[in-house]
Amino acid sequence: MKSCNKCGSELSESEFYKDKSRKDGLSHFCKECTKTQNKQWYKNNREKAAEWQKEYNKTHKERRRQYNTEHLEENARDTRNSLARLKLKALQHLSNEVKCKHCSIDDIQTLNIDHIYNDGSEEHKRLGRARICRNILEMAQREARQRYQILCWNCNWIKFIETKLEWKPSPYWLDAITQLGKLQCKHCSNSDIRILVIDHIQNDGGQERLEITNHKIWRKITKMPESVAQEQYQILCRNCNWLKELESR
Repeated sequence: MKSCNKCGSELSESEFYKDKSRKDGLSHFCKECTKTQNKQWYKNNREKAAEWQKEYNKTHKERRRQYNTEHLEENARDTRNSLARLKLKALQHLSNEVKCKHCSIDDIQTLNIDHIYNDGSEEHKRLGRARICRNILEMAQREARQRYQILCWNCNWIKFIETKLEWKPSPYWLDAITQLGKLQCKHCSNSDIRILVIDHIQNDGGQERLEITNHKIWRKITKMPESVAQEQYQILCRNCNWLKELESR
């Protein structure tokens, strides 16, 4: 047993981090107190912490590369889970009912934080998704709800193209999507052409786009027999396309 110098609790040695500089090889604070202290320090020194991390990554490139390689899948899963929890808290801060402001869909996986004044691109480049969510949580609800709103992938895309004065779908894309059957999402039957996408059924779209451009894919589809094209591609709305991608991870 060991006593924590901060909270005074008598705990087992497994509740303390290792510290080679100490005689007993253990930190003088328990894990919970250490975490609390670190969080507070980070909150008060975010810029300093970011600068330190940047410098460390620069001077320990090989070590970071090796660590990332060994823990790639675990890190990706932990990052996604952590970001998902943070996003949910931000969504709950923005609305008493977590659903799309326009169509009222409440599937949490299809919902996004939309910048009401269309400045999201610049803020995402500058801060990133996690920092934006934290900023929202630090704002008063009234202020946050004046700047952000909840939209699903479909409604978010419609809002985006409505800012374009003369949006028109590519004629090559129209020819290709017509080749794939009825102009509606195969899963939810949404027929708004503005939110329909051509999906690769076998989830090999990323690889094909590395080899040829979207225009060439569309031309390729139009030259295929309908039955062959519909075995490889399908029409989905943006919500269903995103849900399919999540399921394939």
